[in-house]
Amino acid sequence: EDEDIAWKAAGAICNLVVKNKNVHEKFLEENGVDQYLQAIEKYTGDKKYGFDESFRVVHMMLQTFVLISRTESVQPIFRENGFTELLELLPHIHHTHQVHICSIIHQTCMRNIENQDYLSELNAIDTLLEMFDNEETVEPKVRSGITHALWAVTVNNENNLLHLVENEHFDNLIMKMILENDNTLVNIVAILSNVAALSEEMQDLLRERNSIPLLLDILRGTHPPLLEATTNCFMKLMNRNPQNIAVAKQWDCPLLLARLLTSVNNGVKENVVGALRILLETQDEQTIQAIELVNGYKPLLFMMKEMKFPQLQLNASCCVYELCRNHIRFRKEFEKKNIHLGLACVLKSGKAKLLSVAADIICELAPYSEPLRLLFGEEDAVKYLVDLVLESSNLTYVKKGIGGLWALAINTNPHKQIIKMRGGLLKIVEYLVKDGIDEDFIAISIRAIASICSNNYQNQELVRSKPDSVKFIVNSLESDNDEIVLYSGLAIWCLALGNSRMQNNLRDCGSIDIINSTLKKYCENDDPSEFIPILINIVGAIATLCYKNSNNRNEFKNLDTKNVLSNNNILSIENETLQQQIKTVLNELK
Repeated sequence: EDEDIAWKAAGAICNLVVKNKNVHEKFLEENGVDQYLQAIEKYTGDKKYGFDESFRVVHMMLQTFVLISRTESVQPIFRENGFTELLELLPHIHHTHQVHICSIIHQTCMRNIENQDYLSELNAIDTLLEMFDNEETVEPKVRSGITHALWAVTVNNENNLLHLVENEHFDNLIMKMILENDNTLVNIVAILSNVAALSEEMQDLLRERNSIPLLLDILRGTHPPLLEATTNCFMKLMNRNPQNIAVAKQWDCPLLLARLLTSVNNGVKENVVGALRILLETQDEQTIQAIELVNGYKPLLFMMKEMKFPQLQLNASCCVYELCRNHIRFRKEFEKKNIHLGLACVLKSGKAKLLSVAADIICELAPYSEPLRLLFGEEDAVKYLVDLVLESSNLTYVKKGIGGLWALAINTNPHKQIIKMRGGLLKIVEYLVKDGIDEDFIAISIRAIASICSNNYQNQELVRSKPDSVKFIVNSLESDNDEIVLYSGLAIWCLALGNSRMQNNLRDCGSIDIINSTLKKYCENDDPSEFIPILINIVGAIATLCYKNSNNRNEFKNLDTKNVLSNNNILSIENETLQQQIKTVLNELK
């Protein structure tokens, strides 16, 4: 009955439970939760409740609950004994204690779906929303606590998130963002992120509730946790949602995001480049201009070196790739700023996903710059990509790795040798005859074989030792896929170049008839000028097969190859390379 003694006893227990799970267990054994709930009911129900002794006792008991609620073994006890009483008390208790109860809900629910569901059955979501919307709930810590509890009850819980959205007070949760302090805003934005992550329908709902302009206004601030939460929310809102992207762009989203590239907070940067990555994947010119305006090259390259933050490294690398794709000015800019140093860190990560993005970047940069190919080689790019091709079980990553090897091998004999010596070429050749390989994989693999074997006798001979793969390349000329035909013609050209044995092997596997029929197919098209690259490769293959090989020349002479190439439709195509190749073949077939 002596409140002073009760306060001291509660304070002693509160001190005992601090960072001591053994005491938490003992507290449970002594039925502490029930005893505390009874005492809280006594001190809040029977007397005038204010800043007196009873307030101090309740404060210490609720503080103890907050401390022990972090222990997993304690959390089910609240579901069995405590939630009902605490929720009934929540709207009527002093605001300091409301904060404690919200903390208890947060601690017991954020990783416990059973507690989330139980509280939902007790209408906790409705109670919390009503309190937040109540004009009498003005204390910033209470409003922050309520939203923190709402986040915890709904995180990773689809049913509870839908319950939240369907509540009549949900709209006000959004609209009152402009009035809230930073801590409360962090929680609201985190809730909206979880809603947006549910489905495209939920993304649309948030757009229709005018949340995008309110969220973008937050990006003008400086509070790192809030910026981190908001940029994460934009990733969720814009992911695969063109309408949300369009609305965000109307409110200068790309520029607001780009300005945050120089943030000192890694969490902010990770989400910023994640959101920019989504915008850049659409090759959005507004986003590209925003990055140029803030000179975003340097921070992106610096982020590629952040090996301690792999997601940041990945998002930044993806942005660099998207900027290089189809944009010559970015390729030159990144080359001037020593992109090979950033790429070296990405390669050294050893993570397949990062290696695949590195391969994409190499594909965009290496074909256009021999110095850059050599710099990439100095950073062991060939070794890392060969390892990716050899070791990954993910065909998408393997395909990207093969694409990177194609780019690194272009006119670079040392790289070709390394690819062969480390087993990369053999693996690519073997992949051609495997089941379950899609057409894109086939095209990329054949293109890589052409690059790796061009003007390299040893590599040509390795391919020749795999007759099934050689036959596969030849037969691929009959594909309905123009890209496969394009690279098959190039591969035959490169494999036969300077290799009389390969010239004979290609003839023995029926290549001459197939090449001739493929030539006729494209030459007799209504507009053969649409297929100039294919024609260049096929005619180049014919010229190479005929060079110093009378048997091959005679076979082509016995066909109508000469007549096809003498047709005005072909001779009138204005392409110097093609016409030079045709002239060479016609001279061979005289």
